[in-house]
Amino acid sequence: EKDSRKVLSRALTKPDYRGELIKLLQESMEGKSLQSYAQISGLAARFGIATDIIISQVDGNRVFDARQKIIHEMDIDALASNGTAAQRRTRAENELKEMSEIILNAKSKLIQAVNDKIHEPRAAGTL
Repeated sequence: EKDSRKVLSRALTKPDYRGELIKLLQESMEGKSLQSYAQISGLAARFGIATDIIISQVDGNRVFDARQKIIHEMDIDALASNGTAAQRRTRAENELKEMSEIILNAKSKLIQAVNDKIHEPRAAGTL
């Protein structure tokens, strides 16, 4: 539903309101591939996690921009319009390894931070 107030009020009237809220949160995150700094930042924010403990904005933008360019290059035709081989950017192995490690470490830190948030002790009477 588009009206989040209605969705929230309906969830809170369920006997297992906490379970219903978790289900709604999961549904809202389905299909998120975490393939950009903005997506990682948005997911972290949903759990009240500061993005800068996951990945710096500079690193995030750098590695995800490079990832997008690589994917785009993989999608281009093997031959340029004039029949010659298409030009692709050559990347150093160390550069690719470093960027891959940044992304994997960021996603690992995000998973750990979300897990920590989920398992934080809650005060009595709170969601």
